[in-house]
Amino acid sequence: MEEKEQGSNEGYAKAAKMLGVASTLGLEMALFVVGASFAGEYLEENFGLGTWVTLVCVGIAGLIFVLHIRYLLRSARE
Repeated sequence: MEEKEQGSNEGYAKAAKMLGVASTLGLEMALFVVGASFAGEYLEENFGLGTWVTLVCVGIAGLIFVLHIRYLLRSARE
């Protein structure tokens, strides 16, 4: 009887862990995009590069964010 109760608690713990991961994704995405935008603007203004640098920085931030999500989901499953 105790095994069944322990297994159900384990499921709740795993769900809570996944919820914790999911709840931070919006803030992390915003920080990645805003940081990349500022970095692109800095490079554009100080080094005379075109607007494309900002787009490249945001694209790289998006790629890093996707890799970060994959890492979080993989670690949450374990």
